[in-house]
Amino acid sequence: MSRRLRPLMVAHVLGAAGAVLWLLVGTRDATWLLPWWVVLPVLVGLVAVANRTTMVPGRRGGDRLLYTPTTPFQLAGAVLLPPLGVAVLALAATEHGSRFGWFNRLRRVLALSLAALAYWQVHGPGSQQVTAATAGRDALALLAAMAVFELVNAVVLGGSVWLVQGVPPTKQEQFRQVEHLTADLWELSAAAAGAALALTAPVLLVPASGLLVLVLRQSAFVQAVHERDRDVKTGLLNMRSFTRLAERELSRARRHDRPLSILMLDLDDLRRVNAVHGHLGGDHAIQLIARILNEQLRAEDLPARFGGEEFVVVLPDTGIADALGAAERIRSAVEAATEALPTGELRVTVSGGLAGLAWNETLEDLLVNADRALYEAKDAGRNQISVAPLPAVTGD
Repeated sequence: MSRRLRPLMVAHVLGAAGAVLWLLVGTRDATWLLPWWVVLPVLVGLVAVANRTTMVPGRRGGDRLLYTPTTPFQLAGAVLLPPLGVAVLALAATEHGSRFGWFNRLRRVLALSLAALAYWQVHGPGSQQVTAATAGRDALALLAAMAVFELVNAVVLGGSVWLVQGVPPTKQEQFRQVEHLTADLWELSAAAAGAALALTAPVLLVPASGLLVLVLRQSAFVQAVHERDRDVKTGLLNMRSFTRLAERELSRARRHDRPLSILMLDLDDLRRVNAVHGHLGGDHAIQLIARILNEQLRAEDLPARFGGEEFVVVLPDTGIADALGAAERIRSAVEAATEALPTGELRVTVSGGLAGLAWNETLEDLLVNADRALYEAKDAGRNQISVAPLPAVTGD
């Protein structure tokens, strides 16, 4: 372990141990609904199954956001297990193959122990059996546990990345991208359902979890299909799926006499980016452009990674004038974007070429025209958009 990580590991160990001790003191008068030796093996087994299943919530994203759905079972354990059982469950819930496995394990012990403590502070001593008279208090206790669990995870993870990599939370992807926020919302919703079921009818937790596993496996299949059509590094369409969808849009545009434009973009001076930030810096630059494309384009547009540092976008129902406006917005957004890296601040620009459908061009014709316009923009000084002239339309 590097010297830079040692203080962070010590802080994680002390934090996790302190949280467990605090929970032991805070729950000394508590009485649990079910014996721990029944609940703990069941929840550990369910966590093991969930750890083998991943899903991608959200429509598309440049970071191939993966989510392992163990949180519902963790929150159930936070309210059903005594302190040491909570710690064991948190250790079991860490995703396999994680690069920072021990950091994640200790972070989960800390977050789950504090979530359990929040639950018991609101719930108070006494039976956990939910009744009509206690439903409001029990719901509030669950909400407190969920909020503390999410807050502690966010603070510890964001703070650790800030200390080690120098990236402040405001620039970290888990706090900026809609896909990450969608995952958090899905996670909290599932956690609330799992914890509420554990309190009202714990015997149903196992059969209900079987249904959840089936849903998750179906989600994993959908994810596999999704990833087959996506570029691994950016999450954009790969060229196979782009070609199929672009041909469909081109056919529709011809059939209904609708405009269509194609935009090609190229990262300017990748050699300089690699020289300053290393090849991983080049990867960050490519992912930055992909992220801006997702932010700036409409749902019906088709962005793809053309290869290397080049991108291509089909803009359906868009004439050259409107396409130029969209291209300029993308170019300006890339120019204004920054990303903090250990090697310094990453700033990049792009050049672009636009081609519009006149009537009888093939997809290959449009790509060639857009590529020529792109090289005109490069030759003119980079960081600009060039438009290919429309070919003359001949009639009988």
